[in-house]
Amino acid sequence: CGKTTTGRMLVKLDDATDGEVHIRNAATDEMIEVMSIQSKRDLKEFRKSVQMIFQDPYESMNPRRTIFDIVAEPLSVQGIGTTEEREQRVVDLLRLVGLTPPEPFLFRYPHELSGGQRQRIAIARALVMEPTFVVADEPTSMLDVSIRISIMRLMLELAEKLGVTYLYITHDLAVARYMCDRIAVMYLGKIVEMGPTEALLANPMHP
Repeated sequence: CGKTTTGRMLVKLDDATDGEVHIRNAATDEMIEVMSIQSKRDLKEFRKSVQMIFQDPYESMNPRRTIFDIVAEPLSVQGIGTTEEREQRVVDLLRLVGLTPPEPFLFRYPHELSGGQRQRIAIARALVMEPTFVVADEPTSMLDVSIRISIMRLMLELAEKLGVTYLYITHDLAVARYMCDRIAVMYLGKIVEMGPTEALLANPMHP
């Protein structure tokens, strides 16, 4: 129905063919018109505050790069910190997402980790720039049922601790209820209803 496409447009991985996309910059309280961002410099600046966690933890990482390289890449692209500072930032993030002790993970490769560990790495990569808005595209759907709840709980804890807002894409109403304050229901490419989670689930207007 267009959930992932909407998410990709919000982080400007895809361009809209029509309409407008607005995101509020929490730091300045200004509205950003995403589709008006054209220059590489503006896009680079935009990426500092908006990130994405992809659905498939197996496909969203370069298998030839170490965990350190994967998580530190946004810092390198933005030219932030020395090598030592970046390494400390990655260590801190790995500890924050529950990969402890973090040091043994730094120079492993994605194929050496479980699906749940990979998705924790993906979360760390998305948060390394301290964004205010993260699109999470069904981040637990490819994981074993036994570890889904731990990843969801981690994401909620990080949202509280870091002050980040998620757009959490899912087709699972139980997941939406657990993760979200507000729900928007999409059907055939359009939002057909939207409201506070409990109110919407108690009185849905759409099948």
